[in-house]
Amino acid sequence: MNSFLSTGNDKASHVAKLPLPAPILLFGLVICIIALFLPIIDIGLADETSYLVQGVNFFKDLPLIDRSPLYSLWYFVLSFFVRSNYYLYFTSWCLLVFLSITIPYIIERSRAAIVYAFLACLMPFYILWSYVNLFSAVIVLVSLSIIEIIPKKSYVSVCLAILLTCAIISFARPEYQYACYPATALLIGAYILEPKSKKSLAALTLGIVIFITVVWLFSAFSASRSGLAFALYHDVIAQAQGKLNENPWTSGYSFKLFGLPETANLLDFLRANPKEFLSHIIYNITRPLFVGLLLLFSLTIVVSCVRFATPSRLVLTPMPLYRVIAIALFHMPALAATGVIFPSTHYLVIPYLVSVYYISRSDVFMTLGQYRGTFYLLMPLVFGSLILNCWIKYEKFKLYQIAPKIECLLRLQEQRGIKTGNVLESMGGINAYLEGDIKRVGHTGITEHESLPAFLLRVDPVIILTDDNFFTHMAVNRHTAANSLSEMNELIGRSGYAEFPCPFAGPTIFYKN
Repeated sequence: MNSFLSTGNDKASHVAKLPLPAPILLFGLVICIIALFLPIIDIGLADETSYLVQGVNFFKDLPLIDRSPLYSLWYFVLSFFVRSNYYLYFTSWCLLVFLSITIPYIIERSRAAIVYAFLACLMPFYILWSYVNLFSAVIVLVSLSIIEIIPKKSYVSVCLAILLTCAIISFARPEYQYACYPATALLIGAYILEPKSKKSLAALTLGIVIFITVVWLFSAFSASRSGLAFALYHDVIAQAQGKLNENPWTSGYSFKLFGLPETANLLDFLRANPKEFLSHIIYNITRPLFVGLLLLFSLTIVVSCVRFATPSRLVLTPMPLYRVIAIALFHMPALAATGVIFPSTHYLVIPYLVSVYYISRSDVFMTLGQYRGTFYLLMPLVFGSLILNCWIKYEKFKLYQIAPKIECLLRLQEQRGIKTGNVLESMGGINAYLEGDIKRVGHTGITEHESLPAFLLRVDPVIILTDDNFFTHMAVNRHTAANSLSEMNELIGRSGYAEFPCPFAGPTIFYKN
């Protein structure tokens, strides 16, 4: 029997050859994704850019524990090889795509790992911003693959491995610190139930030390990220419900509604207005994405319990308990985040890849994976999915482009010799990709009752980027009498700024004339 097909079930010893060698299949899949999507992957500002900046300046200004320091460290290491922040961004994405697809095969060398790669690529997990989730998923896949190849598993070692994984990725995805609590409880339970040994005692001791360390670090060195995330997404909900008519990411509406400062945490919001807090949760758990995540969890369990009793008859049998534990613990934080914070697609990356990982190792797919025809079916399905998602991404990319605008800004800097000064914009962090000592001034820095021309005179930006968010903020707060973005741009032009020609969609570029 081929060892990579063994799950404790009786399987045929003959396994059909793959259509192509496994490395060619996997590398071909990676190359297809990168070739199709790299030209239309845009630079994500705000969160993703903040991680990159934290990484480049990692030891100059250490990020707080709940600001994803581990992901910033990834950027820090890569920055030794890629000096330009612009190319660093895309290099990171390409590497994460490669690792998320190939890691199970690199560790296991199994046919199931090939099935995993093809099943995973049926959904566009590789383009869900921000990519800190992709980074965290790679760490989870490493852990799951190592657990899977260990021939004799003790539940103490499995629970310790899962606890350690949750502890590590909590420094990239802070919500996974809460998975450390049930993981530690399961570790203690496994130690009580299994035969005692020096190894199991050492594992228990190490697990408790890890748990205490994580809890202490997050209590002592965290910011108020949970509160900030809740407030931002409450503004998104308010806009969807017609209560807010400006950019939810910069409005500050929820802090005013709850009467809290920006340093408030999640519990502060609950205490301040329980009714509004409950309304937020009810909205979240009734969204299709939250329901879909629950269905994904249920589907993973059901598929993993289905077994071929005969070639034509399926029966339900209990799946290995260690897999149930892993699936549950890696889904719980995502379910909590989508239910309490907001059902955003990026929260699905880790649970989706965990689900696909174990579905590809279910008896059904282990059996189907023995036949070459399975791969002949999967390949066109995956290729069709890639083409469809590429087209969808391209249509969105045409409407608003950051990366090409940055290229225009770099040309502007070169032509005009702009190496220092302020850039005024509403997007968040575009200065990170420019050359020289260029600092950002946010459009929300305008004071109450201050006119736009007076604001420009006060902050004296050398570059201004205007878009609908910029205009809406100025119009809603009555900083300008302009009735449209074009009128506001004309006003900026009369304030001593000239428009720099850039043929791509997105913000308009002005420079000091």
